[in-house]
Amino acid sequence: MPAPRPLARFDSVEILLCRTLNQSTRHQTIRRFFAGVSRLGDGPVWYTLMGALVANPGWKGAVASLQMGLTALVGIALAWLPGLSPLLLPLVLLIALSRVVLGLHYPSDGLVGGIIGYGLARLSLWLYPAATPLQMAS
Repeated sequence: MPAPRPLARFDSVEILLCRTLNQSTRHQTIRRFFAGVSRLGDGPVWYTLMGALVANPGWKGAVASLQMGLTALVGIALAWLPGLSPLLLPLVLLIALSRVVLGLHYPSDGLVGGIIGYGLARLSLWLYPAATPLQMAS
């Protein structure tokens, strides 16, 4: 008998969560809502965040060329533009939820992308200490 994989329980819980959330798309209104939210993450939110980062006077583009997905970009934006977090966090959580509901990603995809993006942003701030994040007024 093969030994159980260390993350087998996590995998089974994540798959069950995905299937449960995906079943909500049987309702056309829910499916359309989450499809629209998901499309926001494909273009408008992505380009707006990149524009905000480039417009930041301290931004040096240290991680701008990495292709990691929206949650990684949000992690970067939160490190460089922390004043956007009240707007950005609910929006990205809704987009991430839409991707799970529509069966496009697992929850861990968004979580890991955000951790990687935020970690890279913190690393870039450490490597370039003269480049400080823009502190936006609350």
